[in-house]
Amino acid sequence: MHSGSPSLFDFMGRKSNFLALALLVPAIWFLGTSYEHANLEAIDAGDTAWMVVASAFVLLMTPGLAFFYVGMVLTGVLAEEVGLVYGTSEVFVKHLAALVAVAVATFGLSYGLFVLVNAAIPMRVTEKQEKEGLDGSQHGEQLS
Repeated sequence: MHSGSPSLFDFMGRKSNFLALALLVPAIWFLGTSYEHANLEAIDAGDTAWMVVASAFVLLMTPGLAFFYVGMVLTGVLAEEVGLVYGTSEVFVKHLAALVAVAVATFGLSYGLFVLVNAAIPMRVTEKQEKEGLDGSQHGEQLS
């Protein structure tokens, strides 16, 4: 249990999570709104909602990035008696090894998911479709 004053990490984590939640709730409402009565060509609802959701996801990552840099890297450098600046490199090397292992595992899992999705739904279009233009080949849009 933490008994002292909150750290900058606690403050920023709570603040960014609140901001992400504040962005996600209206975005979910916005995505659920029906636009059947409106001229869909004039409304860019999907892109706008996606930008709000993507921004919220980035804000949800902020505490993780702070943990990555401050929690792992700087702890190995500045930890009293066992930190790199005190002449001991063992903790720093272990932290770097853990970070590399997490990065490799994350890349591997992400690439594995990419391969699975690409096998089910190819992510590349044919060269003919690319030359024709993706608006026409993928969405059936034609210039009038």
